[in-house]
Amino acid sequence: MKKNLGYYDISLRIIIGMCLLILFLVNDLHSPISWFYLLVSIALLLTGITGSCPLYRVLNLSTRHKHKPKNQLH
Repeated sequence: MKKNLGYYDISLRIIIGMCLLILFLVNDLHSPISWFYLLVSIALLLTGITGSCPLYRVLNLSTRHKHKPKNQLH
């Protein structure tokens, strides 16, 4: 899989994913919103860990910076 997420995008996805996972764990498990928190947290954590977002790929988006070769002094 080609990586298409930048550093800040990955960081935010992991932080928000962890927060939603904590919300899932402290809420009533019979509530539908708890299961929504779990699904979204899993999606955010997986995309954050892998550095690749399938939706970004479909939309041809990328927040990853391309590394340009540094100019060498002569």
